[in-house]
Amino acid sequence: MSIINGVKGFFIKHKKILAPVILDVLLVLAAFIVFSTSAKTVIVNDDGKVTEYTTRESKVSGFLKSEGIIISEDDEVIPAVDEKLTKYTQITINRAITVAIEDGGETVFVKTPKKRVIDALYRAKIPFLAEDKITPGLDTRLNEGDKITIKRAVPVTLIANGTTSQVYSADETVHELLVNRGIILSENDYTTPAPDTKITENMQITLVDVVFKYVTQEEEIPYKTVQKANNNLEKGITRIIQEGKNGKRTVDYKVRYENGAEVSREKIAEKVIAKAQDKIIEYGTVSVATTSRGESFRYTKVLECIATAYDPGPESNGKYAGKTATGRKPEKGVIAVDPKVIPLGSRVYVEAADGSWVYGYAVAADTGSAIKGNKVDLCFNTRQEALNFGRRKCKVYILQ
Repeated sequence: MSIINGVKGFFIKHKKILAPVILDVLLVLAAFIVFSTSAKTVIVNDDGKVTEYTTRESKVSGFLKSEGIIISEDDEVIPAVDEKLTKYTQITINRAITVAIEDGGETVFVKTPKKRVIDALYRAKIPFLAEDKITPGLDTRLNEGDKITIKRAVPVTLIANGTTSQVYSADETVHELLVNRGIILSENDYTTPAPDTKITENMQITLVDVVFKYVTQEEEIPYKTVQKANNNLEKGITRIIQEGKNGKRTVDYKVRYENGAEVSREKIAEKVIAKAQDKIIEYGTVSVATTSRGESFRYTKVLECIATAYDPGPESNGKYAGKTATGRKPEKGVIAVDPKVIPLGSRVYVEAADGSWVYGYAVAADTGSAIKGNKVDLCFNTRQEALNFGRRKCKVYILQ
C-alpha cells in the first residue's frame, strides 16, 4: 500500500512533465491495437504455388488487386472474388488451360480451370455416354495443349444363347467388344461376323456356342436286293428264292451342336451285331414266240438278217458238195452262218421279217465265205427251191 501511494505521489508531483510522454505512448498503443485487429493472414495457392500474405483488405478482390495478382475471366478463384476475407483465409486459384476436344471428326478448343478430362467436357458442355470411349480417361489430369478424343458408342445387336439384346459399344472390333463385356468364348465357340471384324453401327453379332458329344446308336443294316438271271425262266417271270433280312450294328458318332441344335455328326466307329441277309430274286431271260402255225418256242435272242439259199449239189457248193463245215449232211433245216454272230450248233427258227413265209426250225451247221455278219444261207433240198427263194429279209430266233 505504501508503494502505490508513493507512485501516486510521484505522478502528482511531476504531472506537467509526464503528460506529453503518456499521450504519445497511448497514441502508439492505439495505432498498434487498430493495426493488429484489422490485419489478416491470407494463404494463396496459385496453381500449386503457395504464398502467405498479410493484408488489411476486406474482400478477396481487393486483396488480389493490392497484391497485383491478375485473374483472367476463365480462371477459378475459391472463395469467389466478392467474398469477404476473414482473419485467416485460404485462396485457391486454378489457372485456366486450353485443351482440344475431338468429337466425331470435329475439334473444339476449351479453356478450363479444372484440370481433369471430365471437368473439360463439362466446361465445354459436351455430353457423353458411359459407353463412349474417351481418351485419356475421365480422371486424367490435363496440361496446357493436351487433346481429348471421344469415340462415340454405336448401337449393336448381340445375340447369345437365344437372347437378343441391344448394346452400345465404342470398341474397335468384335473381339474387343466381347473382352470388355467379359464374354469368354470356349475353344470351339465362334462368332458371326469373325472376331477381327470392325464394329459398325447397327451391326448384328451372333455368338455360337459349340459343344461336341459322343453318342452310340443301334441301327439297322438294310438288306440288299440281288437279281440273278435264270436262263431256264421265261422273260417277265420273277421269283424270290431268298427273303431279305435287315442286320444290326452299333455306331459311335461325334455329334456337333451349335446353340443346342445338332448341325452335324461324324461316324467314328461301328460294330456289326448281326449281318444283313440279301433278298435274292431270279428273273427269266428266255423269250417266247409263236409261229404262224400257232406253235410256241422259247428263244434267247432274235436277229434281223439277210437270207440267201443254197442246195447240197455242186452248183452251190462246188468241191464241198454234200458237205458242211460241221460234217453234217446238207439238207433242209441246215443253215450257214457267221460263227461270230451265231455260234455253230445253235438251234434256230427262221421266218420272214414280215411273217409272209416260214423256213422253220434249223441248225447252224455250216459256214460260207460270203456269209459274214447278219447273213444266213438257207439249205433247200433242190436247186429249183434255192433259186426260187432268192434273197430275202428274215428274222432268226436263236432258241434256248
